[in-house]
Amino acid sequence: MEIKEAEIIFQGAALKLSQDKLHFHTIQFLIKKKNSKYNFNPYGSGVLVEIEDQYLIFTASHVVETADSDPLFILTRIGVTQVIGSSSNTNFKNDKNTDLAYIILDKMLGLLLTETYQFLPLTKISHSHVHKETANYMVCGYPDKNLWIKEGDIITGSSHFLLSMANEKTYEYYHFDKQKNYVLNFAGKGVDIVTGKRSEKISDPYGMSGSGLWYLQVRPEPGKMVLDYFLIGIMMLFKKSRYHVLVGNKIELIMADLQANGIFDFDWKVLSK
Repeated sequence: MEIKEAEIIFQGAALKLSQDKLHFHTIQFLIKKKNSKYNFNPYGSGVLVEIEDQYLIFTASHVVETADSDPLFILTRIGVTQVIGSSSNTNFKNDKNTDLAYIILDKMLGLLLTETYQFLPLTKISHSHVHKETANYMVCGYPDKNLWIKEGDIITGSSHFLLSMANEKTYEYYHFDKQKNYVLNFAGKGVDIVTGKRSEKISDPYGMSGSGLWYLQVRPEPGKMVLDYFLIGIMMLFKKSRYHVLVGNKIELIMADLQANGIFDFDWKVLSK
């Protein structure tokens, strides 16, 4: 098999995996907006995680910072529902390289979400990931532009970006911390992984803050390409000055905070190996 052919097969497998699996681990936040043509506007993304029978959403701190005054909402089987639960978040204004939050959901809300979404088990969270130069990284979330109204109902759609990690120069230029951050290339002409055709530019991903950064790993099986997936980070921002990049925080940071706050008392690193 030629390299180009293998890349096309990988891209197709990656899209299918993201649509069939990552999409259902990912949720969109909405917020009520006055003087808007929509009842709700997109307000970031999150990853659904289950820890010891508790249902959580991992997201970015700036997504939840105003939740006390402007409640967050999510789409459920019974319609748009307010997020109920307790949250913890970092102060990203003091540390620009750390922008993380988690919400421990009300148990009944968590159970409701299990009817249409899939909560990620700890075995799918990978610690201490050493990034590779290949485009094995998927970001799945809900950008602001994917919003429609149909017969009075809000309709949203997820986007899926297959990306590679940025080089040292990019980290240095933006002063990102390699102990905290993953920085991914997001520039130039993109490839539509549905059609395989090149597009003039990659669409801006505003609204994807809080979505998951996933490492896709090829699992050998006779006669076909099978991909496995692991959550390695949470996305926090998009920059497009000298270098166009997506930036995320390493998942170890949020897991360490959870453990420090007594959410679990076992070694999750052992489970994730």
